[in-house]
Amino acid sequence: MKRLEKRKIDAEIIDVSDKELYGRAVEFNQGHGVKLTMDEEKDIIINFIEDGKTHDEMAKVFHIGRTAVTNRISRDPYLKKLQGDKIKVPTIKYFLEGNKQIRQLRLTE
Repeated sequence: MKRLEKRKIDAEIIDVSDKELYGRAVEFNQGHGVKLTMDEEKDIIINFIEDGKTHDEMAKVFHIGRTAVTNRISRDPYLKKLQGDKIKVPTIKYFLEGNKQIRQLRLTE
């Protein structure tokens, strides 16, 4: 603080998880840091996929379009498989009127 010639500094205290903090650090460093290598970028994408981040969320962090993220993941067999393993197909349960039997439907795109 002496070097800044200030006696106090403004700070904002926020409550975030380590994973969210990691994502914020990557996002802030993208704006002014050294360009990431392909391996560094891949490691970050792996972390984001494991955290359940969407392509839109990843694009925001990397300051690129969602399509660029989608293409990056599609070109890498490991990332593509990892993402495929993380996708959960939602199910809907409903009762039939007559016999109260539960049925499940799988939603597909």
